[in-house]
Amino acid sequence: MQQHAVYHNTWEFADELEGHEYDTETDVNPFVHIAFDAVIVNQVTLDEPRGIKNIYSRLRLKGLDHLDALHEMAGVFVTEFYEISRGRIPYSDERYLRELRKLVR
Repeated sequence: MQQHAVYHNTWEFADELEGHEYDTETDVNPFVHIAFDAVIVNQVTLDEPRGIKNIYSRLRLKGLDHLDALHEMAGVFVTEFYEISRGRIPYSDERYLRELRKLVR
């Protein structure tokens, strides 16, 4: 949360935002954003699925800072999450890692 200066005001007044609905077409829900960042941090820390830590490292070697690398990876995660949650595709480590590897090509 500290790394997202643009949301510091949101964190400070979070209790007043209770019940606020974010328009998914025009708004970024900062709470969901941070949750997805946390998912990627956990995956990289645990290297689960195996190989994701290497992808993160390769993104850093390409010159992305920590947060930019997380956000690139989270973009892939969100797409996968959306398709899986809609029942359009089953989860697959192989497909997820394949899509993530496209970021480092």
